[in-house]
Amino acid sequence: MLIFTAVRLKREEHQPVRNSELTTDEVNYLRMIHLLVRVACPVVRMYFDKEIQPDQLRKTLDKYRSEMVTRYRKKDTIINDSQWSLLYGPYIGQKVTSNDFDIRLMTYLLSTLAHIEVGDVYPVYSNTSIHAMLSRIQLISNETLRNFEGKLSGYKFNKNWDCIGQTDFLC
Repeated sequence: MLIFTAVRLKREEHQPVRNSELTTDEVNYLRMIHLLVRVACPVVRMYFDKEIQPDQLRKTLDKYRSEMVTRYRKKDTIINDSQWSLLYGPYIGQKVTSNDFDIRLMTYLLSTLAHIEVGDVYPVYSNTSIHAMLSRIQLISNETLRNFEGKLSGYKFNKNWDCIGQTDFLC
């Protein structure tokens, strides 16, 4: 026989966090997430749509399907099932749009479909090439989204802000 016991929660432990209780590092983290979602992602998307025309995206994905499988699905599942479903969903000829893609997926696709190399190390600051800008955005996005503490120092925030601020020319 299972016995269920009620757990009493202490009211003070489960109150919503008030804005004034956030630390500066937590606010910096949230600001960086906002910057990535509202600024960097649309910039990468505009560049993506310029390189891979939206009306040709389905055709281009189908053309490179075997390379995509080899590169991103065979040995390591670099593109997860959810993302793969966006690209090659259950329906043949399924409509696909970059509006459904995140920064990571768009940079992988730019690398494979448009042969634009996106590096996995930070390029030198003076390098303002498209490759360098996309690499910076990708690396900052990865670092931020994998930061499970939800904190970002003022120094790191300012550094990332400056790097993302250089992306204006991509458009």
